[in-house]
Amino acid sequence: AHAMLVAGDNALVAIRMGPHTVNAGRVYFAAGSFEPIDFRDGLVDVDFNMIREVREETGLDLSGAERGKRYHAMSTSSGTVIFRRYHAAAPADEIARRISAFVATETEPEIEGPVIIRHAADLPDGLSPHMKPLIEWHFANGN
Repeated sequence: AHAMLVAGDNALVAIRMGPHTVNAGRVYFAAGSFEPIDFRDGLVDVDFNMIREVREETGLDLSGAERGKRYHAMSTSSGTVIFRRYHAAAPADEIARRISAFVATETEPEIEGPVIIRHAADLPDGLSPHMKPLIEWHFANGN
C-alpha cells in the first residue's frame, strides 16, 4: 500500500530506494508489504501499514496528516496498487530536507533519498511503472 505524500505546494514527494535493496534505484511512494503487525482482529489496517512504512523509510510521521477521503486502487497486468493521499502542510522542499536529514542519520538507510515531482511531465529516472498513472491521476484530479 502506498502513501501518496502531497506537499503543501501540491508537489508529490516520492523516494528512491537504496542501492542494497531489492528495488535499488526505483522511485515510488514509500511502501511495503503487509506484515503481521499491520493486522488487527484478522483485518489489515492499511493506514497503519502506510504510516509505518513512511516512518521507517523517511522518518516522517504521517499519523496526524490529513488523509484523502478514501483509498484508491489501480490494477495492471503486473499487480494491484492500493494508495491514499496524505496531505502535509509543508512545501515539498522542506519535506525533502527532513527526509534527507533522516537518511543521513541511518547506518543502512532503506532509501537513497526523496524525489520531488512537481507536475505530471516531471517524471524522474528509475520511476516504477505503476507510478506514472498515479502521478497523472493526482495532477488531473487536484485534491
